[in-house]
Amino acid sequence: KITIIQKIIKASMVCAVVVGAYIIFVPYFFRIFLPQYTSSILFAQLLALPFIFYPVAMFTRILLAKGATKYIYQSNIIESSIQLVIMFTSIYYFGLVGAIAGKIAMFFIGHSIIYHYFRKL
Repeated sequence: KITIIQKIIKASMVCAVVVGAYIIFVPYFFRIFLPQYTSSILFAQLLALPFIFYPVAMFTRILLAKGATKYIYQSNIIESSIQLVIMFTSIYYFGLVGAIAGKIAMFFIGHSIIYHYFRKL
């Protein structure tokens, strides 16, 4: 388990560099190729942030490999229920910004739930 966690941390660092480069270069890209959508630059940058922790999704594959389908089903039910509440309330009160914030929050909540079940193995 420890070596897997270390590998995921290293992969997350690589993803952080890529996301950092994306955040830096996306304004230039938008200004050159999509000048009519420059108001969406901040949204594109915010939506890139969760990809730093994308390697954490490996925990789901580990659960699948171990045959822990019960944990996967439980996490899917819990995550879907929380997502329904968070997305509904955040979109209702904050619109597009709420949808982005809800998506980012669900990314972290979902991976936290999977990590919890991974620790139970």
